[in-house]
Amino acid sequence: MHFNISFTSLAVILWSGMLIISGSIWVLSSQVRKLVDVVEQQGRANLRAAEAARRMPGRPTSGVARRTVRRSAGRSIARVN
Repeated sequence: MHFNISFTSLAVILWSGMLIISGSIWVLSSQVRKLVDVVEQQGRANLRAAEAARRMPGRPTSGVARRTVRRSAGRSIARVN
């Protein structure tokens, strides 16, 4: 089996393929970077919220159940959150 193809055509085909592959890698890496940025921002926001909750005096920790009373139609309804 013989293929007659000039070196110029082969070079153009290989160069095009390389550009397509490198462009795909570039787009993928930028999407991964955006995802990492979002995860880091969410982690920082969660950390700030946890620190703010710890600083609030008289506020029970999230692991402790709180008892709240809600009044509905003259009756008291106790609920554990």
